[in-house]
Amino acid sequence: KYPPPSRMRTASPQQVKEALDSSARAQKEWSAWTNARRGGILIAAADILDEYNDQLAELEAFDTGRPISETRVVDIKSASDCFRYMGARVKSFDGQYTELPNGFCYVRREPLGITAGIGAWNYPIQGMAWKAAPSLAAGNSFIFKPSEETPLTALMLAQAVEKAGAPQGLLNVMLGSGEIGKSLAESPEVSKISFTGSVPTGTRVAVAAAAGLKKCTLEMGGKSPLIVMKDANTE
Repeated sequence: KYPPPSRMRTASPQQVKEALDSSARAQKEWSAWTNARRGGILIAAADILDEYNDQLAELEAFDTGRPISETRVVDIKSASDCFRYMGARVKSFDGQYTELPNGFCYVRREPLGITAGIGAWNYPIQGMAWKAAPSLAAGNSFIFKPSEETPLTALMLAQAVEKAGAPQGLLNVMLGSGEIGKSLAESPEVSKISFTGSVPTGTRVAVAAAAGLKKCTLEMGGKSPLIVMKDANTE
């Protein structure tokens, strides 16, 4: 039996409250920045991920048990690609303006505020990036609860975003069990929650979100069938 790779403390209710408070402060500042400035931060974060690709890949392989040959070319790279894409895409997040005979009509995009995500164990940094980058690009702050089984690279991604120049508290990571996710789903301060995981847990997240009319996105019970032929080398 192998020893645990690390030991971490579960976030307390007080720490969850502090994360929500810091997210609110950071989001107010972040949403006031221009799209180009926010995009520059996301691209800078992508550059940092690329710079530390090999170290992060080793950590992801160590944490998940997946081969480093895969995490080096897929997981970290797809996370940095997501941040780089959203960093460029945010520059075109414009409103619309239409002249009318006796006036005008315009559409203005506004961020939701504090958003949150709950991730699965198998693709920690990739799953976090796909949830966080679009939300940050739109001017929101983001709180992420990774799986308690594979939390390490989520912490590193949050550090990369802060190192890139984002306001402190813009991207928070809360460690712990399902109780942390439950508190985020139930919090009236969270405007949107995204979940990846099992159907039973996702159902509970949806119920908690519905009670507060919270926007909710669910990815549950993935299916990945394979066909193994008789002549396949399974060794």
